[in-house]
Amino acid sequence: MTNTVYLTQKYRWEVHMQINCRFFFRFWTLAVLGVASSLSTFAIAFTDGFEGATLNPFWTSKAQSGSISLGSTMVYAGSQSLQLQSYYYSGQKDIRLFHTFEQAMYGTFSVMVYDTGADQNSGNYLQFYIKNAADDAAVLWVNDYDWGPSNGGNWYYSVYDEGEVRDTVDGVLGNASSQVDRERRWFNLEIEALADSLTLLVNGTEVYSGAGMTLTEIGMAMTGPDWRPASVSYWDSVSVSVSPVPEGGATLSMLACALFGLLLVARPSK
Repeated sequence: MTNTVYLTQKYRWEVHMQINCRFFFRFWTLAVLGVASSLSTFAIAFTDGFEGATLNPFWTSKAQSGSISLGSTMVYAGSQSLQLQSYYYSGQKDIRLFHTFEQAMYGTFSVMVYDTGADQNSGNYLQFYIKNAADDAAVLWVNDYDWGPSNGGNWYYSVYDEGEVRDTVDGVLGNASSQVDRERRWFNLEIEALADSLTLLVNGTEVYSGAGMTLTEIGMAMTGPDWRPASVSYWDSVSVSVSPVPEGGATLSMLACALFGLLLVARPSK
């Protein structure tokens, strides 16, 4: 009789374990797939060669003392490029195309830009940037003049943490010349912002590498004081590849679910 009771309890325990294990692993699989699906839904892979009749609705535009258009005057690929044009003596110049994400992202942003202000005594600033809600930012830019390699004649970079130039780390300055010479030709600019690293490149050459950064806005701009001359800059072949920053709450929820499942599995049957 004792052996029969023992075997019956053992059988019930094995059945209980099998049921709870199946429940646990199915629940865990669905949870992981759900989170993965949620992240992939919000990942963005976007390219723009500015070949349409109008700007892609992905972009938001600002044209203060200037205008934004699509044209064929200077093209890197395809038949059109983006043209940012400024006006002379009509107020502070701020002409830009940008996109704001609904949440913090990690990823890469790149573009081709033609430096029309190279070797010119007076022009406009060009800025290619990312930034976030904490006022962190990374910018590749050129001055509104080019008086030679040591005076406005190179591409520059600036990295900000909460609005302040990032501190020098291991000799790497947060704001400096890239040593890449300005020329009247196309340049490839790229910013890669990840959890553990921030990398800025000009024509494939790394000009800055430092601590990671999130992004909530990406953009291209031409700016300058009203007394600087009218100018046109050309931008083409934009590429954006970003994914949402993982939320700590989702990770904690998954761990809590896993613990709950383990407790169910371990709970003895009466």
